[in-house]
Amino acid sequence: MTWFDRRKRCKCTSELEAIAEAVVGLTLTVNKRLKEIVEALESGAATASLRLSAGPELPKEAPMFAVESTREGKKLITISPVSIHGTPTEVDGPVSIEVLSGSSTHAAGADDSHFYVVSADTPGVTIYLLKADADLGEGVVEIQETIEYTVTDVRAAALGLSAGPEEPK
Repeated sequence: MTWFDRRKRCKCTSELEAIAEAVVGLTLTVNKRLKEIVEALESGAATASLRLSAGPELPKEAPMFAVESTREGKKLITISPVSIHGTPTEVDGPVSIEVLSGSSTHAAGADDSHFYVVSADTPGVTIYLLKADADLGEGVVEIQETIEYTVTDVRAAALGLSAGPEEPK
């Protein structure tokens, strides 16, 4: 007995088909064709094969790194390259930093693994693109990440009260 025959005996089949047809616009045409293929395979009239291949493990797309400060400040960013498994590693040469949008800038840090995002004078969002060569050999395998730097307006932290000299009533 094939899975198609077992499916026909299910009481909820017509309800499921109605839902599938209503929501996605599906019909039983696909299932009928699949039944023909399965029957051909079971009878030996057709054969099938499964091909698998493997390649290098690709990194997941990194989420945007979010940083925030007021328009009076700057933030130190530390670059600490890691492998796809989270192990500390190195990149070939310095990391390049490019402002894609926005009016904030960046400034060098103490070494190649540090830099500052420097706020603009007005609130807004700046997007930075960081690129590095992950291949420590002669080739170039570029990796990149983005930083979203949000600059907010300065907020009052205290009322700044003071008293003048005594005056007569």
